[in-house]
Amino acid sequence: APGPIAEIELWRDRASVLSALCQQLKQPMVQKILDVTTKANPAIIHTLNGTIADLSKYHSESDNNVFFLKTLERHFLNLAAGSDFTMMKETIPEMMESLQIIWQISRHYNSNERMVPLMERIAWQLCEQVSRGLHVLKLLKVNREEAYSMVLCAKSVLEQWKSSYYDVRAAIEKSGRAPRWEFDHKRLFEISDYMASVCQDLCYVFQVQKEFHNFFDPDMKSREQIKEMLIRLDGLVSLFEEVEFDPFNISENGNWKK
Repeated sequence: APGPIAEIELWRDRASVLSALCQQLKQPMVQKILDVTTKANPAIIHTLNGTIADLSKYHSESDNNVFFLKTLERHFLNLAAGSDFTMMKETIPEMMESLQIIWQISRHYNSNERMVPLMERIAWQLCEQVSRGLHVLKLLKVNREEAYSMVLCAKSVLEQWKSSYYDVRAAIEKSGRAPRWEFDHKRLFEISDYMASVCQDLCYVFQVQKEFHNFFDPDMKSREQIKEMLIRLDGLVSLFEEVEFDPFNISENGNWKK
């Protein structure tokens, strides 16, 4: 699924096309053609008026959707940039609050049919950026501290997505005024929850590796037995280079757990 920016572009394109059509219908030449057509075939007037009314309705809907989605655009751009996990994490709560406002006051994004696909796009974007940022080979090229920090930050991004959702739901339920904020959890969180669990596994690996290295002082590390043990430990971590599947792909869950 494409990211949420595509949703804005979809409605912008639709609004642009429908606006052009509405403007053309107002041109004198078009009005004359319509007058001649309806006089020649009066029975067509109801169909014609219905079509024009639908066109106007769809144009209004598109403009309204663009108006509200524009309030989310900078958040979506932050997520799409996505190389900085800290920025992504900071973006999520404010973005979720904006989604809540849209849910409450927009005329067309106040239903599950519209809001769930939009949030699904956001979830996809988050997961995509985490998957790209935590490529196994990339993690193995940096030092242990940096790798651990990267994975921990990515995990916090995925967890923030879910916690912000529940924060908004709690606020709505407390107010007792807005429509219920309850969407399909599987569509919104199944993949991000799984990826967070993989991040937790990776954190554990890097944490254990770090603790072993920090446990021994330089003098002890100079001893052959300790040195050999640490080399073997680092060798186990480097086995990730041989992984032939994407550990963040939920369909590879069975292989990852092996």
